[in-house]
Amino acid sequence: MDERIGAWIEQQKGKDRAEKLAEKAKSITISREFGCEGFALAEALKGLLDNATGQEWTIFDRELIERIHEEHKLAEEIIRTIGDKSNMLDSIYSTFAPFWKDESDRFSMIAKTTLSVASEGNTIILGRGASIITKDLPNCFHFRLIASQRYKIQAYMKMNKCGEKEAADIVNSKQDSRARFYKKFLNTDFADIDSFHAVFNNEKIKLSIIAKAIFDIVQAH
Repeated sequence: MDERIGAWIEQQKGKDRAEKLAEKAKSITISREFGCEGFALAEALKGLLDNATGQEWTIFDRELIERIHEEHKLAEEIIRTIGDKSNMLDSIYSTFAPFWKDESDRFSMIAKTTLSVASEGNTIILGRGASIITKDLPNCFHFRLIASQRYKIQAYMKMNKCGEKEAADIVNSKQDSRARFYKKFLNTDFADIDSFHAVFNNEKIKLSIIAKAIFDIVQAH
Protein backbone atom coordinates (compact mmCIF):
# COMPACT_ATOMS: atom_id res chain seq x y z
CA MET A 1 0.00 0.00 0.00
CA ASP A 2 1.27 3.47 -0.86
CA GLU A 3 2.86 5.10 2.20
CA ARG A 4 0.72 8.20 1.62
CA ILE A 5 -2.51 6.21 2.07
CA GLY A 6 -1.34 4.45 5.21
CA ALA A 7 -0.11 7.67 6.81
CA TRP A 8 -3.36 9.48 6.01
CA ILE A 9 -5.54 6.70 7.45
CA GLU A 10 -3.49 6.57 10.67
CA GLN A 11 -3.70 10.35 10.96
CA GLN A 12 -7.51 10.23 10.77
CA LYS A 13 -7.73 7.40 13.30
CA GLY A 14 -5.70 9.47 15.73
CA LYS A 15 -8.25 12.29 15.79
CA ASP A 16 -11.38 12.18 17.88
CA ARG A 17 -14.61 13.78 16.71
CA ALA A 18 -14.21 16.92 18.85
CA GLU A 19 -10.72 17.51 17.53
CA LYS A 20 -11.88 17.19 13.93
CA LEU A 21 -14.66 19.71 14.43
CA ALA A 22 -12.44 22.15 16.32
CA GLU A 23 -9.59 22.25 13.85
CA LYS A 24 -11.80 22.72 10.76
CA ALA A 25 -9.30 20.76 8.69
CA LYS A 26 -9.06 22.03 5.13
CA SER A 27 -8.59 20.37 1.76
CA ILE A 28 -7.41 21.73 -1.57
CA THR A 29 -8.21 20.62 -5.11
CA ILE A 30 -6.01 21.44 -8.08
CA SER A 31 -7.42 21.24 -11.60
CA ARG A 32 -5.14 21.78 -14.56
CA GLU A 33 -5.13 21.82 -18.32
CA PHE A 34 -3.13 18.95 -19.77
CA GLY A 35 0.52 19.98 -19.99
CA CYS A 36 0.49 22.15 -16.86
CA GLU A 37 2.59 21.29 -13.81
CA GLY A 38 -0.11 20.15 -11.43
CA PHE A 39 1.86 17.59 -9.41
CA ALA A 40 4.87 19.89 -9.00
CA LEU A 41 2.53 22.57 -7.68
CA ALA A 42 0.93 20.10 -5.26
CA GLU A 43 4.36 19.13 -3.91
CA ALA A 44 5.40 22.76 -3.41
CA LEU A 45 2.11 23.51 -1.66
CA LYS A 46 2.42 20.44 0.57
CA GLY A 47 5.82 21.64 1.79
CA LEU A 48 4.38 25.03 2.79
CA LEU A 49 1.36 23.49 4.52
CA ASP A 50 3.33 20.80 6.37
CA ASN A 51 5.65 23.43 7.83
CA ALA A 52 2.91 25.92 8.72
CA THR A 53 0.41 23.52 10.27
CA GLY A 54 2.79 21.02 11.86
CA GLN A 55 0.66 18.29 10.29
CA GLU A 56 1.24 15.95 7.38
CA TRP A 57 -0.72 16.81 4.24
CA THR A 58 -1.37 14.05 1.70
CA ILE A 59 -1.40 14.41 -2.08
CA PHE A 60 -4.08 12.30 -3.76
CA ASP A 61 -3.46 12.18 -7.49
CA ARG A 62 -5.27 10.15 -10.13
CA GLU A 63 -3.08 7.09 -9.72
CA LEU A 64 -3.47 7.01 -5.95
CA ILE A 65 -7.25 7.44 -5.97
CA GLU A 66 -7.68 4.77 -8.65
CA ARG A 67 -5.46 2.40 -6.69
CA ILE A 68 -7.71 2.91 -3.67
CA HIS A 69 -10.69 2.04 -5.86
CA GLU A 70 -9.02 -1.15 -7.05
CA GLU A 71 -8.37 -2.28 -3.47
CA HIS A 72 -11.95 -2.49 -2.22
CA LYS A 73 -11.12 -3.11 1.45
CA LEU A 74 -8.94 -0.02 1.43
CA ALA A 75 -11.73 2.06 -0.13
CA GLU A 76 -14.16 0.84 2.52
CA GLU A 77 -11.67 1.70 5.27
CA ILE A 78 -11.29 5.25 3.97
CA ILE A 79 -15.03 5.78 3.57
CA ARG A 80 -15.54 4.61 7.17
CA THR A 81 -13.37 7.48 8.41
CA ILE A 82 -16.07 10.02 7.57
CA GLY A 83 -18.25 9.11 10.58
CA ASP A 84 -21.00 11.67 11.21
CA LYS A 85 -20.31 13.39 7.91
CA SER A 86 -21.77 10.51 5.89
CA ASN A 87 -25.24 12.02 5.51
CA MET A 88 -23.83 15.27 4.17
CA LEU A 89 -21.59 13.43 1.71
CA ASP A 90 -24.44 11.21 0.55
CA SER A 91 -26.45 14.33 -0.24
CA ILE A 92 -23.61 15.81 -2.31
CA TYR A 93 -22.97 12.49 -4.00
CA SER A 94 -26.62 12.14 -5.02
CA THR A 95 -26.45 15.32 -7.12
CA PHE A 96 -24.05 13.59 -9.51
CA ALA A 97 -25.37 10.03 -9.34
CA PRO A 98 -27.89 10.40 -12.24
CA PHE A 99 -24.95 10.85 -14.63
CA TRP A 100 -23.16 7.67 -13.54
CA LYS A 101 -24.30 4.58 -15.41
CA ASP A 102 -22.72 1.53 -17.00
CA GLU A 103 -18.96 2.08 -17.32
CA SER A 104 -19.22 5.16 -15.11
CA ASP A 105 -20.09 2.97 -12.11
CA ARG A 106 -16.34 2.72 -11.62
CA PHE A 107 -16.12 6.49 -11.30
CA SER A 108 -18.92 6.39 -8.73
CA MET A 109 -16.66 4.73 -6.15
CA ILE A 110 -13.80 7.05 -7.08
CA ALA A 111 -16.11 10.02 -6.42
CA LYS A 112 -17.14 8.61 -3.03
CA THR A 113 -13.49 8.16 -2.09
CA THR A 114 -12.69 11.70 -3.22
CA LEU A 115 -15.52 13.13 -1.12
CA SER A 116 -14.41 11.10 1.89
CA VAL A 117 -10.76 12.16 1.88
CA ALA A 118 -11.64 15.79 1.10
CA SER A 119 -14.12 15.99 3.96
CA GLU A 120 -11.49 14.85 6.48
CA GLY A 121 -8.99 17.57 5.52
CA ASN A 122 -5.20 17.82 5.23
CA THR A 123 -5.45 16.66 1.61
CA ILE A 124 -4.41 18.06 -1.76
CA ILE A 125 -6.42 16.37 -4.49
CA LEU A 126 -5.16 16.57 -8.04
CA GLY A 127 -7.49 16.12 -11.02
CA ARG A 128 -10.27 13.55 -11.58
CA GLY A 129 -12.95 16.22 -11.34
CA ALA A 130 -12.30 16.76 -7.62
CA SER A 131 -13.00 20.49 -7.84
CA ILE A 132 -16.54 19.76 -9.05
CA ILE A 133 -17.21 16.71 -6.88
CA THR A 134 -16.23 18.57 -3.70
CA LYS A 135 -17.50 22.06 -4.60
CA ASP A 136 -20.19 21.97 -1.87
CA LEU A 137 -17.85 20.88 0.92
CA PRO A 138 -17.29 23.93 3.15
CA ASN A 139 -13.73 22.95 4.04
CA CYS A 140 -12.51 22.75 0.41
CA PHE A 141 -10.61 25.30 -1.65
CA HIS A 142 -10.35 24.98 -5.42
CA PHE A 143 -7.63 26.19 -7.79
CA ARG A 144 -6.81 25.74 -11.45
CA LEU A 145 -3.71 25.91 -13.66
CA ILE A 146 -3.92 27.10 -17.26
CA ALA A 147 -1.38 27.95 -19.97
CA SER A 148 -1.18 28.73 -23.66
CA GLN A 149 -1.36 25.89 -26.14
CA ARG A 150 2.19 26.62 -27.22
CA TYR A 151 3.50 26.32 -23.65
CA LYS A 152 1.69 23.03 -23.04
CA ILE A 153 2.96 21.52 -26.28
CA GLN A 154 6.54 22.57 -25.54
CA ALA A 155 6.28 21.25 -21.98
CA TYR A 156 5.09 17.88 -23.28
CA MET A 157 7.88 17.81 -25.90
CA LYS A 158 10.50 18.48 -23.23
CA MET A 159 9.17 15.90 -20.79
CA ASN A 160 8.63 13.12 -23.34
CA LYS A 161 11.40 13.97 -25.81
CA CYS A 162 9.14 13.89 -28.85
CA GLY A 163 8.45 16.03 -31.90
CA GLU A 164 6.12 19.02 -32.04
CA LYS A 165 3.42 17.34 -34.13
CA GLU A 166 3.23 14.31 -31.85
CA ALA A 167 3.09 16.55 -28.79
CA ALA A 168 0.38 18.76 -30.31
CA ASP A 169 -1.73 15.75 -31.23
CA ILE A 170 -1.47 14.29 -27.73
CA VAL A 171 -2.16 17.60 -25.94
CA ASN A 172 -5.23 18.22 -28.13
CA SER A 173 -6.47 14.66 -27.64
CA LYS A 174 -6.04 14.79 -23.86
CA GLN A 175 -7.79 18.14 -23.61
CA ASP A 176 -10.74 16.86 -25.64
CA SER A 177 -10.87 13.74 -23.46
CA ARG A 178 -11.00 15.81 -20.27
CA ALA A 179 -13.76 18.00 -21.69
CA ARG A 180 -15.83 14.89 -22.51
CA PHE A 181 -15.15 13.45 -19.06
CA TYR A 182 -16.41 16.59 -17.30
CA LYS A 183 -19.50 16.72 -19.47
CA LYS A 184 -20.38 13.04 -19.19
CA PHE A 185 -19.62 12.32 -15.54
CA LEU A 186 -20.05 15.75 -13.94
CA ASN A 187 -22.48 17.51 -16.29
CA THR A 188 -20.30 20.60 -16.49
CA ASP A 189 -17.99 22.45 -18.87
CA PHE A 190 -14.28 21.90 -18.24
CA ALA A 191 -13.67 25.56 -19.12
CA ASP A 192 -16.12 26.84 -16.50
CA ILE A 193 -14.14 28.70 -13.81
CA ASP A 194 -17.01 29.53 -11.44
CA SER A 195 -16.08 26.72 -9.04
CA PHE A 196 -12.54 27.97 -8.40
CA HIS A 197 -11.21 30.33 -5.76
CA ALA A 198 -8.47 31.36 -8.18
CA VAL A 199 -7.02 30.49 -11.60
CA PHE A 200 -3.27 30.78 -12.28
CA ASN A 201 -1.32 30.95 -15.53
CA ASN A 202 1.39 28.29 -15.33
CA GLU A 203 3.27 29.93 -18.19
CA LYS A 204 3.51 33.41 -16.70
CA ILE A 205 3.85 32.78 -12.95
CA LYS A 206 6.50 30.70 -11.20
CA LEU A 207 5.21 27.64 -9.37
CA SER A 208 6.71 28.82 -6.09
CA ILE A 209 4.72 32.05 -6.33
CA ILE A 210 1.52 30.19 -7.22
CA ALA A 211 2.02 27.82 -4.29
CA LYS A 212 2.54 30.74 -1.89
CA ALA A 213 -0.56 32.52 -3.24
CA ILE A 214 -2.71 29.40 -2.72
CA PHE A 215 -1.20 28.92 0.74
CA ASP A 216 -2.07 32.53 1.69
CA ILE A 217 -5.66 32.18 0.43
CA VAL A 218 -6.25 28.96 2.36
CA GLN A 219 -4.61 30.22 5.55
CA ALA A 220 -6.63 33.43 5.46
CA HIS A 221 -9.93 31.52 5.77
